[in-house]
Amino acid sequence: MALPQSLVWEVRTTGNNANGGAFLPTSGGTDRSQQDSPHVTFDGKDVTATTTGASATITISGYTVEAGDIGNILNITGGTKFITGRYYIQSVSTANNTWTLDRNCCSGAASAMTGRMGGCVADLALIGGYLVGSETIHIKAGNYYVTSTTANVAGGRLDSSTAITGIFGYKDTRLDFAEAPILYADYNDATGYYLIRVTATLVCNLKAINNYPDSKWKFFGVPADTVSVIVGCSCHNFFYGFYGATAAYCTMTRDSVLTGGYGFQSCTAYNCYASYALFGFYSSNAHSCAAISCDTGFRDCPVITNCLAKSCRYGTDSAGAKVRATACIAHTCTNGFSNTTGNNLVAIDCTCAIYNGSYLKFAYYNCPVVIYQQASTVTYMTPIALTADPFKDAANGDYRLNNVAGGGAVLKDQAFTGLFLPDLLKTNFAQDIGAATEPVASGGGGTVFFLPPRLIGG
Repeated sequence: MALPQSLVWEVRTTGNNANGGAFLPTSGGTDRSQQDSPHVTFDGKDVTATTTGASATITISGYTVEAGDIGNILNITGGTKFITGRYYIQSVSTANNTWTLDRNCCSGAASAMTGRMGGCVADLALIGGYLVGSETIHIKAGNYYVTSTTANVAGGRLDSSTAITGIFGYKDTRLDFAEAPILYADYNDATGYYLIRVTATLVCNLKAINNYPDSKWKFFGVPADTVSVIVGCSCHNFFYGFYGATAAYCTMTRDSVLTGGYGFQSCTAYNCYASYALFGFYSSNAHSCAAISCDTGFRDCPVITNCLAKSCRYGTDSAGAKVRATACIAHTCTNGFSNTTGNNLVAIDCTCAIYNGSYLKFAYYNCPVVIYQQASTVTYMTPIALTADPFKDAANGDYRLNNVAGGGAVLKDQAFTGLFLPDLLKTNFAQDIGAATEPVASGGGGTVFFLPPRLIGG
């Protein structure tokens, strides 16, 4: 046998990697993992265990076995003929003062066992070596350091194709989402490695900072042919932010553009934010997302809706298949929309409004060049030339339409519906053509997403 599926692990900076670290909620026992210290420490002398042969049952001395011990994890660290490793307490006998584990824990008659039962661990990646399926991992807020690219060891990176239930950061109480734990990538030679690479039903409320911005660390990735959902997570100064995931309310920021760096690649992204990436969103479907100060905001994205590209060289662009954009804004970009098939698009303060592609309904303001390369650009309707800024305060992030003649009033009259600025921008303005709006805070079903702090400028 082996460790059971559906274990729940606890990670805290105040834990110890020699502790048991996990508990099975369906076991009927008492969870000993939600504490810094172990419930039992075996020292090989005063508190220890023995067996009469190669066995899964150990006889304990110096500690009185309790019915609540079942379901907890014993980490055996030494002893005569004991096999080191983590074991699941499958059953107990209070009469005989024994635990029966999930498998044989010794090679013969064993004695002087050392180890710990209960208590949390202090490292996320360590757990990767014990995953068998459907685990849940809770990480308490604090600073955690990844100091090597070795997978699934203390101080390393988490990399597993075993499907787990999720990873959740919390402050005081599990699932409170009040503060995110911070994972520091603290190793320089990391080209091509993901800090976290897992298949998970949900990863929520994590923050990561790369202490070596030129080291090309990648933050979060998904193994091939699998799916992970990641919500309310942020990373700063990584080469890649998110790969292959369904992401919501996530941010990827850098201090400056790193050649080849992507914010979101091959993702489906909702209300996400990328800054100072080569491509903010690459080969991704993006909905209500923002790309700021990227070389290209949205590159080779099959579908983008209700998105903003600001201060990018290209707001949208593609090679081969064209980007399909609906109800999007390009602001202060060199080229607003390039090689794009679009409708309900607005470009303001761009050097060039549109550059190749085909466009149905399109408006622009203060763009010296409206269409570059006319021969390869199709406009099904005459672009609308605005004579005033259509937004209430675009410079400060308020992209709601105003009522100014020649500006927002024109777009309202022309039914430019659905324009939307992601609430990840500081002002939290979402617009529905002038209607009263509120920040998006609910994900349905009573779930409230707590957005992690954006790490712009560190």
